[in-house]
Amino acid sequence: MGLFKKSSVNQDLITLVRAFDNDEEWAQKKINELWDNNQITTLDFDRARIIIYEAAAKRGDKKAQYWLGHALQKTNPQESFKWLLGLAREKDIEAIKCLAKGYCSIGGYGEDWDKELYWQLEAAKLGDAEAQYKAARLYQLKKEYGDAWEWFKKAADQGYNKGTIGLAELLIRRGEQYIYDADQKYQYDYINPAYQKEQAEAKAKCAESCVAAEGLLLGIIKEGFLYEDGAKALDMLGDLYRRNLVYDSEPKYELAVQYYYMAMLYDEDDDLISEKKMSDLIAREHLVISPEQFAQWKQKAFRGIK
Repeated sequence: MGLFKKSSVNQDLITLVRAFDNDEEWAQKKINELWDNNQITTLDFDRARIIIYEAAAKRGDKKAQYWLGHALQKTNPQESFKWLLGLAREKDIEAIKCLAKGYCSIGGYGEDWDKELYWQLEAAKLGDAEAQYKAARLYQLKKEYGDAWEWFKKAADQGYNKGTIGLAELLIRRGEQYIYDADQKYQYDYINPAYQKEQAEAKAKCAESCVAAEGLLLGIIKEGFLYEDGAKALDMLGDLYRRNLVYDSEPKYELAVQYYYMAMLYDEDDDLISEKKMSDLIAREHLVISPEQFAQWKQKAFRGIK
């Protein structure tokens, strides 16, 4: 492990963190290596940043004040809040977002959705696409879908792909809601002509909504892959075709397998379980996919879908 021992702060770590904060590529690579090998913790980062930035922050250096506020969030929340609030009053977007982070599940101020949303909205109103997306996610968790749509769209309009994915999710949810409402209204009374008619209309509305979601997702992957965002868009397309939510005359199961496979190639942490969904679909529908098809899909994935 050398000089970089877990929970230690030494000059090498201080030099590394300073370079990392200055976006130096070598430092980013080294940090990733240490992180992957469990040789560094967030507490190490925080301790190093306090050493690096405390004196400069007290002299009025804005960047130092931000990093000091960031580093103190878990060990001294009150002091952290004071530094970041001063910057937030000057409309420093990164400081505002850091205040919001302090109220999330991994923050140091205590989890509070309302306060997290308040600060995300402060940054969102200043035009920050990431904050717009995160505000939309919080509205989505609160089931306030109209507000979620507004902020997802603002982020998407800036080219922020996570915002576009959020819009697609809401469109799919809206489509499924049409069918759910019809089912609940008639309690699955399949022989009721009124139910049959309303169910058909609900499926048509669902298809329309899901086709719109499909267009948004295809737009992301046709731009070229952006790893996490591309993997999510591909996985969602796989779900659309596996569940036949676009209601074509025939399910697009093979296309679902293709998109799950491509998603798997970019989902490094397997958070989307695309491989499992692909395997389950192949087994359930007795699909035969040749090695040559998988090879073609792999080439297509790494070229990008045009």
